[in-house]
Amino acid sequence: MEDLRELCPLMEQYGVDLVINSHTIVYERSHPIHNGKVDFENGIVYIVAGGAGAMPDWFLPKRDWHTAQSIAVPHFLHVVTTTNSIELQAIDEQGRLCDNFRLYKDSSGKRIQF
Repeated sequence: MEDLRELCPLMEQYGVDLVINSHTIVYERSHPIHNGKVDFENGIVYIVAGGAGAMPDWFLPKRDWHTAQSIAVPHFLHVVTTTNSIELQAIDEQGRLCDNFRLYKDSSGKRIQF
């Protein structure tokens, strides 16, 4: 975890919008984070997609300031990208929508909406 945190300043410097990784057995989406704080204009959204979802709800890694959504059910991600947008949906094994994330940018690459 500390190794990943060392990469945050580099990703922030180069304007990364979204980081998707997998480690735990839950789904978690952060608020946009920049320099260790929620920042809707410049922040990076971090998503952990574990897929298996076998972790009990009481163990979910919720952080009031950090976590926008967290679930512990088997799931997959459906991601659609265009030249100026990305939409990500977390869908459970029953086909139900668990989370929905959208990011839009204008033609200059400036973030215009989450």
